Amino acid sequence: MLYSLRKVFPVGEAEVEQMIKDMDTDSSGEIDKHELYTGVLWLYLKLNEKGLRCTAPTRAFVEELLESCDKNASGTLDYHEFKQVVRHLSAQTLARALTPPPP
Repeated sequence: MLYSLRKVFPVGEAEVEQMIKDMDTDSSGEIDKHELYTGVLWLYLKLNEKGLRCTAPTRAFVEELLESCDKNASGTLDYHEFKQVVRHLSAQTLARALTPPPP
């Protein structure tokens, strides 16, 4: 399971950089809460398309995650802050994938 998760949810440097480029719709160089939530929903859609059935986190959870990783309290995530979010999401995704959806 973990190998499969890493295969569909890469977390290397190049992948993190690409994720930021893909999510940064306003080209500010940072990720705001709307971009992050949209990106997380897209990621979970892709995971489900690849057969890893899991429920996306709520908007409130994603916003709390942004706030906890936003070390300079700017309301956005820079590259290093975003890497922290990716680490948290990787762990959460594995947990969500291993938890059956509600009936």
